[in-house]
Amino acid sequence: MSRRLMVGAVAALVSIGVGATALAQVRGVRGQVRAGAIESESGSGYFDSSIVIRQLRARLRAIQTCYERELRDDPSLEGEVAVRFSIDEGGLVQDVSAVRNSTGSDAVADCAIRTIRRFRFNPGAEGGSVTFVIPLTFQKLE
Repeated sequence: MSRRLMVGAVAALVSIGVGATALAQVRGVRGQVRAGAIESESGSGYFDSSIVIRQLRARLRAIQTCYERELRDDPSLEGEVAVRFSIDEGGLVQDVSAVRNSTGSDAVADCAIRTIRRFRFNPGAEGGSVTFVIPLTFQKLE
């Protein structure tokens, strides 16, 4: 919806006394995605986990956009998706999967997987691949 059309729709709803809930639906719902602490780290190599967290936090907006899209269809959508992935010696991310998904939305989990799969690290893991599990918390903003 264009900004001009949205402003007009909001003004019309206000003029007839429509409540805040309906206005929020016109404006669109907002959500927040937070990356938690690394739950597990394993593998034959070494990789600085703080680099992984920085990369993930820098790309959370892409995951949040997917989440907000799904929130429009299901305003009660909240929960956690824990994503497992490996970083190889070349810096590529491999074997990405959701090991836990309490959101009930495959679309939200798939978006997180797709986003993390595109990460590249330079340099890569030292001495072999390293696997991480990181929880992502999805929360609707009021």
